[in-house]
Amino acid sequence: MLFLTLDVVGWSTYATTLAASTGARDDIDAVHLRYGGRGIKRLFSVPVPPGRGFLDSNVRRVILARWLIQRWLTGPLDLTRFDVVHATPQSYAIGFLEAARRTQTAVSTLIDATVRQEKGALGYSDFEVRRRWSPLIDIEQQVFAAADLVVATSRWAGDAARADFGVAEERLLVSPLRLPRSFAAGLPMADPVHRPARIVFVGLDWRRKGGHRLLQWHQAYWADQAELHLCTEAGPSRGARNVFHHGLVPHDELIHRLLPTMDLFVLPTNRDMTPWAVVEAAAVGLPVVSSSIGGIGEMVVDGVTGILVDPGDDRAYIEAIGRLLADPPLRQRMGAAARQHVDASSADTGHDHVLDRLVDLGRGAQGAERRL
Repeated sequence: MLFLTLDVVGWSTYATTLAASTGARDDIDAVHLRYGGRGIKRLFSVPVPPGRGFLDSNVRRVILARWLIQRWLTGPLDLTRFDVVHATPQSYAIGFLEAARRTQTAVSTLIDATVRQEKGALGYSDFEVRRRWSPLIDIEQQVFAAADLVVATSRWAGDAARADFGVAEERLLVSPLRLPRSFAAGLPMADPVHRPARIVFVGLDWRRKGGHRLLQWHQAYWADQAELHLCTEAGPSRGARNVFHHGLVPHDELIHRLLPTMDLFVLPTNRDMTPWAVVEAAAVGLPVVSSSIGGIGEMVVDGVTGILVDPGDDRAYIEAIGRLLADPPLRQRMGAAARQHVDASSADTGHDHVLDRLVDLGRGAQGAERRL
């Protein structure tokens, strides 16, 4: 099997857990490649006004990736060595389609949202999404039509692949993000009853993830009764009370040292799909307060493992956070339920159900030939 994964935050975590999962199996010989955005790739992505169609930076980045992948396949990378190729996210599978047609290699991809879902969450109308990102939608259509398997990280994303692109049930697998069972079992368990209570925010994109809003709420309502710990590139304004800025914490340190010492994980994001940080906070036993958007509603059991809030409702967020800060036993119950929820959904190696389907694709013969 050949795995190509976009090497950015979120997808990088997926690539790491995927590599660990394939490494634990003796029925898979895996090669893992990560596609980054450095050098010429980053320069190629610089926005060009008005940024629509082929001038959009996302579109040009995918087109460049397609060209590079096709160059790899005519150079050092021989696709005939592989039974299956799994490309993440979906747009990057486009570079493999022509070679897969020739070699009859099965193609799989993973999605956390379609382009229309992702851009629509930013507030764009369907008309504007099509006007600005139609090349990406066309690429999605080609990939979904050719793929032998489309793996969706939520029912929300899977429903869009089915309804908008006609992906048949037998080619669709809904697979929520999971931690390897041995990995989850080795995580320290938080005891969310500290005084003062400790709120933690984890997010690279400070504004999109809502860090600036959380900071404002904390300073207005809880600065004297709770600590706010920020794991992000951005920093709080000078003079912020009871705020601790940790910067970008290495992943292993974050989940083994920092998160287990917290009391409450808050992610007031206004655009997200299925963030890994929510899974990892729950895995160490933290109650989660986050937005009821994307696939988050399938990751947090509202009222049981945390509280879900409309992303634009500041008052509801303030009430939810205030309720948990005032009730340590409730934090403990929700945190324990969150850990149990992760344990119940964890697979032996994290991705066994996906890998089992990919093994079946590799053994079954000409699926790629039928559609490509």
